[in-house]
Amino acid sequence: MSNNNNILKAIYETKRQQLTISWLNPQTRKYINNAYFYAYYTRMFPFFHANENNEDLFLDVHDIDKKFVDEVTEYLEKNDSDVNLHFHTIEMNFDGHTAKRMELIFILQYCFLSGKFKETIKTILRNTPPMEVKDVIGEIDESNIRLY
Repeated sequence: MSNNNNILKAIYETKRQQLTISWLNPQTRKYINNAYFYAYYTRMFPFFHANENNEDLFLDVHDIDKKFVDEVTEYLEKNDSDVNLHFHTIEMNFDGHTAKRMELIFILQYCFLSGKFKETIKTILRNTPPMEVKDVIGEIDESNIRLY
């Protein structure tokens, strides 16, 4: 990683910490979009909020990059009416069993919080998802948020 990328990553992590501290504060939480916060908290490209927050600056520093979020959201859009959609089907479409399980779960949670693909996500939750999916998808549990 070049020196410029290190600086950019440090700026990103500072922004991420500031968002987390502000989100944890009940007096400032109401000013922060939950989905946007969640994307930063999980180091994911905030796909549905990118245009409004000049996120292009941080394209190279997200752990879950724009390309992967885009691929998953396109897949969800294409399969939006599939009442038999299973999490395992999505997993197999993206590099096989457990290869990117947590990234997929984080993206599903981000979509849920953004109000996107809610019916598709409800279908996935009904069709016997792994325990991790049931535990993560839904409103953000403040007790699971850590400053790290």
